[in-house]
This record gives sequence, structure tokens and C-alpha cells, in this order.
Amino acid sequence: MTVKTIAQQVRETLADALGVDMARLTDEAQLVRDLGADSMDTIEVVMDLENALDIVIDDTDLPGDSATVADLIRLIEQAKEKQHAAD
Repeated sequence: MTVKTIAQQVRETLADALGVDMARLTDEAQLVRDLGADSMDTIEVVMDLENALDIVIDDTDLPGDSATVADLIRLIEQAKEKQHAAD
């Protein structure tokens, strides 16, 4: 899975979960401030991505209130790299 594919999957998952237009999902958009996510939304998005991409994200790595779309993409990329290294 390429970085571009991961980024697209993250954006599609965010758009579906938060009901926001894809155009709003810029790298700099903050999940809470700009996209209206709350902590439960963030957890649900991460769980959806874990299931869709067959990865595991440690609870201590969950994005905080100031996390951006780019931060979430990086988190997913890192989880995929860890999974690939373990395989």
C-alpha cells in the first residue's frame, strides 16, 4: 500500500465518519478545531482504519486534540511499517 493510498483511505474514512466534504480534509486541518471531531470520533476513525488496513494502533499513540489530518496519516503509515516489519 502506497503513501498516497493510505492518505486517500484516511481522508475517505474521516469524510464518512465526520460527514465532512473531502475538500476540507487538507493536511493542515485539525481534527477537532477544523473538522468538528471529538475524542470518540477520533477513536472510531482509528478503529475503522485499523480494521480496514489490518493494523494495530497503540492507545498511547492516539491523536490528541490538536492533531491534523497529516498527523493521522503519519500515524497510519507508521503502523503499516511496523506491521510490515513484523511480517
